[in-house]
Amino acid sequence: ELGADLLNRNLSYGNVPAGSILRPYSIGLFFAPHARLELFPIAFFSDGFFAGIGLFGDYSMSLGLKSKFQDTANPFEKGTSYTRWQAGVEWRMRFWHDSDFAIVPFFGYGKQKFVTDGDPTGSGFSGLPQFDLSGIKFGLRLDIPVSSGFWILVGGDYVMWSTKELAVQDDTGLNTTKFTGSAKAIEAELGFHIQIVGPFAVRIFGTYSSTS
Repeated sequence: ELGADLLNRNLSYGNVPAGSILRPYSIGLFFAPHARLELFPIAFFSDGFFAGIGLFGDYSMSLGLKSKFQDTANPFEKGTSYTRWQAGVEWRMRFWHDSDFAIVPFFGYGKQKFVTDGDPTGSGFSGLPQFDLSGIKFGLRLDIPVSSGFWILVGGDYVMWSTKELAVQDDTGLNTTKFTGSAKAIEAELGFHIQIVGPFAVRIFGTYSSTS
């Protein structure tokens, strides 16, 4: 699959003590090309129940993204990068040979990174964490055929981030505070699969991801 993500990002905090250097963050829509590959090796030899066991991997990366520091008399911009990849195993379980209805549990490992560019005096903006998270995820998707050329796709997953340390620069850009703790994410998606011709189709998704 080849496509593009239109994303936005909002960062906020709870239970922050007085005097904290943490800075909230918000950005509108930005663009990230997206590629996904699925391979079902058993299907080369069998069309039985286990033919739906496969491997998957996908990758997306932002293009031309910038963040603006506005809390000053002299606002400035820094280049910003978003990358996300994941890989794992899925099982597309079809219970009726004459129907494309499927229940698809999956398990994988992924990495998500959102950072602003550094400069000679520091990394990113003062008070803004540089996110570089990785961990395992598991979830479930339903492929629901409405007609031979139109499916509804519904899914959700839970992520346990194993990276739990975030580095934040102070106003001078010379000192770094490291925050530690547990991290998890809940993700959900709703989409449509529209068959065009032969092996070609268009898929449109709406996704939600919240890390805390």
